[in-house]
Amino acid sequence: MLKFDHVGYLVRSADGKKHLMEDLLGFQFRHRLIREQADNTNVLDFYEFDGGSIELVESSNPDSMYNRFIAKSGEGIHHIAFQVEDLRQTMAEWKTKGVRFTMDPPLGASGSRRAIITFTDPETSDGLVVELCQHLAEGEENPCWVQK
Repeated sequence: MLKFDHVGYLVRSADGKKHLMEDLLGFQFRHRLIREQADNTNVLDFYEFDGGSIELVESSNPDSMYNRFIAKSGEGIHHIAFQVEDLRQTMAEWKTKGVRFTMDPPLGASGSRRAIITFTDPETSDGLVVELCQHLAEGEENPCWVQK
């Protein structure tokens, strides 16, 4: 069973959306996660509201998939995320239905957001990017089957 987790909103500047998130919408800032890669750094700001959260995604690389999306469509909603209890099982089930994943194996949990994640290839999920998240318990290590 899927459980709503968050909506991913692509932005040019996460700091530039603070007024919108806190002052206008009244969302509560939860935390910032910085994911550094060799050619890119993603800043992920999470804001909570009653019933879920929104993730602002800012990417440093102009050629990243996120910034290509912004260049084509403007800032906006990129994905909807759902929590699952067993990510590998859910991925296996969805694969039998023709869904492909952009992170296979999934990306391991890092920082304060303790969730293993993957995204659907929108060409195989009717145009919608779906993020699947398996949250880890506090102190639980990433399993051997994830990307580090």
